[in-house]
Amino acid sequence: MRLPKLVAATLLLGVSISWAASPQVFSLSGNWSNENNPNGPWSYNQGSTPLPLVPDWTGNGSAFVGCNQPAWAPSNNGGDFLPAFMKANSCTAKDLGTDPHNGRPNARPGDIVVHTVDSANGSPANGVANFLFTLPAGDDGEYEISGFVWDAWIDTGRPQDWELLVNGVEQASGFLSGGVSRSQAQTFKIFATLAAGDTVDLELFEDSTSPFGFFVGVNLSITPIPALSPASLSFGNQLVDTTSAAKTVTLVNNGSATLDISDIAPSGDFTIAENTCGATLAVGKKCKVSVAFAPTSLGPLTGALVFTDSAASNPQMVPLSGKGFLPATLTPSSATYAKRAVGTTSPAKTFTLINNQTETLTGIVITTSGDFAVSATTCTTSLDKKCTISVTFTPTETGTRTGQLSVSDSASNSPQTSTLTGTGK
Repeated sequence: MRLPKLVAATLLLGVSISWAASPQVFSLSGNWSNENNPNGPWSYNQGSTPLPLVPDWTGNGSAFVGCNQPAWAPSNNGGDFLPAFMKANSCTAKDLGTDPHNGRPNARPGDIVVHTVDSANGSPANGVANFLFTLPAGDDGEYEISGFVWDAWIDTGRPQDWELLVNGVEQASGFLSGGVSRSQAQTFKIFATLAAGDTVDLELFEDSTSPFGFFVGVNLSITPIPALSPASLSFGNQLVDTTSAAKTVTLVNNGSATLDISDIAPSGDFTIAENTCGATLAVGKKCKVSVAFAPTSLGPLTGALVFTDSAASNPQMVPLSGKGFLPATLTPSSATYAKRAVGTTSPAKTFTLINNQTETLTGIVITTSGDFAVSATTCTTSLDKKCTISVTFTPTETGTRTGQLSVSDSASNSPQTSTLTGTGK
C-alpha cells in the first residue's frame, strides 16, 4: 500500500503585480452553487466535462435517503450516478457519521463532499472527479492555494487518492487510507503566481488498491497575498565607496486582513534610503521602500530586500544586484620579468589604463621606479576610454629587483599602480 505523499511548494518567481480592482478571495465552499456549472471560475467535473445537477441525489438508494441532497452528478439512477459533488446539508452530515478521534461529526453542514468514481458504479473512463478553477481576467497576482482533504465516511477498506495541480503540473498529492478523519485531515499549502486563464485542479480518485470509490471531504481556498513590485532591482555599475540613486519597491496588501510588518531589511551592499511602510498595512493599501546601492568591493554584488510580516508567504523578498567598479584601473596589477644580465634591457610588457567613468580622465602623469622604465605609451594627459603603457626592465644589479608603475590622474582612486619584479644576473 502506498504511503501518504504530501508536497508543499513556494513559488515566488516573477512577482510583479498590478491589480485592476480589489483582489478576490476564492473559496470552493464559499462560492458553491447548486444552480450553475461552471460556477464563475469553478467547474465541478468528471474529467473535463462539467456535470449536471441532480436535485435529490441519493446514489441510487445507497446513500442519504431522504436527505434531499442536491449533487452535481451524471444522474441518480442505474449504474451511472458517480462521481457526485455536493455541499453537505445537515442530514447528509449526520449520515456521514462521527470522527472517531473527537466524537464530533466527521462532516459538517457546508463541507464539500465528493463521492469518487469507482469500477462498480459510474464511468471511470470518462475521467476522475475534479474541481477546476480558472483565474478570471483582472485578478493576476500571487496566491496562496490551501486546503485539506479527508475520508468523509470512515471505511478503511476503501482508500482514495488526491492530487493538486497548477496549470497541469502536480504541486501536492496524498493517499487517504479510508480512516483519515476530519480532525486528522491532510493539508496542503502552496504559493503560485497566477495570470488570467491559469488553472488550479484538485483531482479525487479511487486508489489502485481499493475495490470502490468513496466519500472524500474537501476544503480549498485560493487567496491573494501581499505583493511586491518590481520583482527585482538591478543598479548596474556603481563606483566603489559611493552611493547610487535610490530605486523603489512597492508593497501592496492584496490579502483579506491587515498586514502586520515587523521588519524590512536589506542585505549585502544595499541600504534603505526611504521607507513609508509602518507597523501595519490595511487591506488594499500600499507603501514604498527606496533602496540604494553602495558597493564596498569590485565586481557583481547581490543582496535582497526582505519583508518580515504576518502574510502566509512570509518572508517576502526582492532580489537586489549591482556591480562595483573603480573610476580608473591599471592592469595587470603586477608583472614579473625574466632574468636579465645586468645592464641589458628586457622586452617590454604592456599595461592598460582604463577609464571606467562617463567623464574624461584628466591630468594623467605616468611614472616608474626602480630598474623599470616606460618605453612607449598611447596615453596622453587625458583619456576617454583606454590606453596602453609599455614598460621595460634594465637591472642595475644582480638579484631581485622591484619597482612600481604608477599613474596619477583625476580619478578618485588615483594613483593606480602595478607592482614590478625582475631579477638581475
